[in-house]
Amino acid sequence: MSFTALGKEQMTATEITGSFLNEMKSKNYFNAANFISKAELTWLKNSTIPLLKNTTFLDTLELEPLTEGEISELTESDIFDLWAMLAWEFRDKSFGTYKPDNIIGEVAENAKTVHVVVRDIANESHEAVVYTLVNENGLWKIKLPRIVRGAVEIYQRVST
Repeated sequence: MSFTALGKEQMTATEITGSFLNEMKSKNYFNAANFISKAELTWLKNSTIPLLKNTTFLDTLELEPLTEGEISELTESDIFDLWAMLAWEFRDKSFGTYKPDNIIGEVAENAKTVHVVVRDIANESHEAVVYTLVNENGLWKIKLPRIVRGAVEIYQRVST
């Protein structure tokens, strides 16, 4: 349920997670980035720029090299879009069949951190997935999904 703060309706952590998952299911990865924490997107971009200049990384994923100018023009949403495609589509995996009732519930760790529990929608035989959200300037934002952060960290290790 949404609540009103300073005259503006704010989405709850559960609603933010549902909107994010709906965008991911629809493969609107660029739009899904709007629900990700700014701090997480900044980390993702800063971690990705060196990889985009690394021929081992580019060759491994069969990515075309970009010019310095093209790299400097990439937005945080562009970078999230790239990693979402790498994490799901390049592995020939669907994000799943998200429905609002896939969200089981949420647990508040404190006033700034909430965990939303979701049935695994990519593989129903797996256990539930937890999305962690942080409150940034009064808005709930999702921390990077583990599959994205993990993929970046693995490529950082093998590409150096």
